[in-house]
Amino acid sequence: MSRPRWTGPQVCCPAICPRFCTDLSPAQFSDYWLNHHGPFAVEQIKVVGGYRYVQSRTTDSAQNLILTTVRGSGEPFDGIVEVWFPSEQAMIAALATPAGIQANQLLTEDETNFIDLPRSSFFLTEGHMLLG
Repeated sequence: MSRPRWTGPQVCCPAICPRFCTDLSPAQFSDYWLNHHGPFAVEQIKVVGGYRYVQSRTTDSAQNLILTTVRGSGEPFDGIVEVWFPSEQAMIAALATPAGIQANQLLTEDETNFIDLPRSSFFLTEGHMLLG
């Protein structure tokens, strides 16, 4: 049986796996991320042509300990962020404009309020829809 082929648009997704600043509790991190940074990020992402912004928080579930133990993995990140752009070229072009440079600077400044940047991970991904 062959896998279904992805027929959606080519997308570029910068992904962020944040760790919260150690001077914040998990609840404070989550509240700031969702209620302050989230709406602010949406506005900045629209400026640079992003069309989807997804925040996924790591849950406080005993299953996380089981998953890391069974798989022998490291400590989970505190969440995952996906920002969707039509293409890598579109993202790069938008971020090179004066408005894009300013939006990126504003986002980075706000991220320092709740994300421990050196312990977090930022990278680009491309999606392959295999189910759904």
